Amino acid sequence: MTIRNGAEPAPGSRSGAEAIVKQGFTAVMVARLAQPKDHATLLRSVAIASRSIQDLNLWVIGDGPKAPELQQLAARLGIEGRVRFLGERRDVGDWLARADLFVLSSQSEGVPISLLEALAAGLRVLVTDVGGMLEIAQLSGVGRAVPPGDPNEMAAGILHFAGQRDRRAELARLARQSYSQFFRPEQMASDYMGLYRSCLGQHSAAARTGNEPDQRERQGCHRAE
Repeated sequence: MTIRNGAEPAPGSRSGAEAIVKQGFTAVMVARLAQPKDHATLLRSVAIASRSIQDLNLWVIGDGPKAPELQQLAARLGIEGRVRFLGERRDVGDWLARADLFVLSSQSEGVPISLLEALAAGLRVLVTDVGGMLEIAQLSGVGRAVPPGDPNEMAAGILHFAGQRDRRAELARLARQSYSQFFRPEQMASDYMGLYRSCLGQHSAAARTGNEPDQRERQGCHRAE
């Protein structure tokens, strides 16, 4: 049995997303500014992609020890005017709602909550092929995974999604549909309860008949992904 992680949509603010000024095609990354998130590869990919996408911008949400280093890198790459370092925020949902693309350039991951929040916000997702992110990108139908640490491949992914601007409403619907079907906390809780009931049923039946479950059945009642 596979039980997928669930997450609530990211919180917003009273003023809402309309208070946020967005220009051009805007990607957003929500992650701590530290390894293994690898923001440096993302910044390099933005520098490459901006040669073809004149109105490309990036919002970086989060804080961490690498903030000064990353700001300096953006300046060296000549993209400081395209990148906004927004720090930690309590209104992440507003920024997700206004963005065009969610990007996560991590060197390693499990199943990041920010990726699930992006789907809930109706965003297309560009991620690295680490942890469970490839599966989520494929399952959503609105995602693409590229090798970690490769700015050229990530830039190609940004170009791919920028070329789909006319499909934004359609793909936003697919992203929200995927979130609703697979990644709501209520669905996760229901799946776990179903697993527990199944395991209790097996043991109750074994107690009535005097037969213990075999080793594989016992393992199945203790493992869920």
